[in-house]
Amino acid sequence: MMTEATRERIVAVAAKDQHWNAATVKLVPKAELDRAGCSFYTAVPQDRAVSAPGYFGLLPDGRVVGIDVRGDDAAAALLTACGRDAPADWWATVIARFSDSIGGSVLTADGNPFGIRKVRERGATFVPPTLNRSAAGAELSFFVYDAELQVPHQVRALLTADGKLRVDSKVL
Repeated sequence: MMTEATRERIVAVAAKDQHWNAATVKLVPKAELDRAGCSFYTAVPQDRAVSAPGYFGLLPDGRVVGIDVRGDDAAAALLTACGRDAPADWWATVIARFSDSIGGSVLTADGNPFGIRKVRERGATFVPPTLNRSAAGAELSFFVYDAELQVPHQVRALLTADGKLRVDSKVL
């Protein structure tokens, strides 16, 4: 559960990073992503018609991902702390939201037929996110669609047993 102090901290950093007025920042819980003690939030300014959101996660130990931990380290921290029994779609969403190396929406079997069609038009075979776990770590493959640039990306991510995340993305 997020404390008022944590909420204020997330709002203050989101406002500073994005040059928003902190009084207008709304923090929206993303409860569909919450699991195993991790909670997720999207920050949006209420006084701007168009602005990219900020993404934040709260780890079980109280650290705020997106503030205390950033980029691929943020995704690795969330996956390590809360992803043990999570499905591939959840892993892909966490990586897409927090990794520095990709952007766009995760393509799943039941969503974004336009993005899936773009993957196929570029000569790739679409498969939903796939996660393979082993003693060495976890390997994930998935597609994202960047609607702004109108291009699909094929993503491969490897989380090693010692908590290091490597994300490779290529434009199709």
